[in-house]
Amino acid sequence: MRIFTPFEQEDVSTARTHGGSGLGLAISRELARLMGGDLTVESRVGEGSRFTLLASLSRTNSASREAVPLPPPPPAIAARVLVVDDHEMGRRALSLLLSPLGASVTLAEGAQPALQLLAAERFDLVLMDVTMAGMDGLEACRLLRATPGANQKTPVLAVTGRTEAKDVEACRAAGMTGWVGKPVDARQLYDAIESALVGQDGAASAAA
Repeated sequence: MRIFTPFEQEDVSTARTHGGSGLGLAISRELARLMGGDLTVESRVGEGSRFTLLASLSRTNSASREAVPLPPPPPAIAARVLVVDDHEMGRRALSLLLSPLGASVTLAEGAQPALQLLAAERFDLVLMDVTMAGMDGLEACRLLRATPGANQKTPVLAVTGRTEAKDVEACRAAGMTGWVGKPVDARQLYDAIESALVGQDGAASAAA
């Protein structure tokens, strides 16, 4: 459906009059799908449109609702994070999920631009999509690990829809620190980031 197509607008005057770039609905649906849900629309000319957000929510009853504590917010991290994905929706979705952490986020449109950034700047963590056009995330990580530099030992988390044992092992064999499955669960992402950064701090202390 065209309404969910990135940058799709009725005409060029829409952005001039109301602002925006035609990405809001596309990003919203991508976020819903990354977290295991979906966003759909039903529309009839002259009657209007109805949007439906599907989400997996735990069931509770009114008696126990007050006794269930709210989940704690993710811990803030003072870290530079490089997000690597050749799809803009993937980059934006991960960036939005990272925003509560307060991290400094840099986006790379693919493996080659990511390796150029990693050769020029120091990062604390890399989120690397595994399946990308051209060079995939596994090859990019192997090259990073084989190249001396400030980021040679920087933690790399694979972001992948392939989560079978052999796929996870391929990520580790390529030098990746851990992995996050697609659709991305925010809590799994935060836990994986915390684990990777804690592990990095421990390695730095041991080296000192």
